[in-house]
Order: sequence, then C-alpha cells, then structure tokens
Amino acid sequence: MPRSVLKLAYTTVPATGSPAFPSQTEVHIPFLEVALEFGTKGFRTLGLVDSGAGYTFVPTDVANALGIDWKNCPTTPVHGVAGSGTGYAADVRLVVIRANHGWPARVVFTPGLDRHGCILLGQIGFLDHCVVQFSARAREFKVTI
Repeated sequence: MPRSVLKLAYTTVPATGSPAFPSQTEVHIPFLEVALEFGTKGFRTLGLVDSGAGYTFVPTDVANALGIDWKNCPTTPVHGVAGSGTGYAADVRLVVIRANHGWPARVVFTPGLDRHGCILLGQIGFLDHCVVQFSARAREFKVTI
C-alpha cells in the first residue's frame, strides 16, 4: 500500500538558444525537494530525478555542510556524461519533503557536482524506494512512495 502519491509539475528553467535548438528559451526538469540528514544536521535541496543515474549522487559541498568526512568514506568509481572519477559513499537519511517521509540511504558524494548545486536522485538511494512515472508531454511526474 503506497504511503504517499505526489503528482508534481516539472520545474521550468530558462535556457539559452544554441545552433541545434535556436528558439529554445526554457527547459522542463523533474526536480523534487528533498532533505539529507546526518546525525543532528540537515540540508534541504532540489534533487533531479534521474533514472539513468546508478546511485544517488550528492555534491561534496553537501557532505561538508552535514559534517561528513567524505574523503575518508569508502570509494567507488563514478562515470557520467561529465567524465569519470571517484565517489565517496556514506549513509544518510533521505527525506522527500512534500511526502514528509524518509529512509536510510547510501549516497555517493562527488566533487564533480559541486558546481551544479543539486543532487541526482538515482537508482540506489532513491528509485529503489519508490515508483516514478514521467510524462514529459504533460510536463509532470508522479512519485509513489
């Protein structure tokens, strides 16, 4: 039995036209407001629901804010569109704000996300706890927890 069902609109973000898409002035992204908790500290942020991410990836800036010594966490290789590197795994509590529901999640901290400021809600840590349905045409998505 589902605990919560959230029907959410994609977030509209301004975009700059390019030679490939000269008239594109905005993009629509499935962002979800989440919090990461570690001990007595919490950090609220936007997470991009990313079915192509094998793990839930988090900027190391967030680890620093939570007081996690990420450089001494177990490592794992990470690969993505921006290249390859090393990720640092740690256990946190991931909370979906609108559902007021969370769970223990192993996430991977990576310095490569620091300049982007949002987390990638991937297969392990997020999608393994819920069902997500995307409707790009309607610019909405549904999260069932």
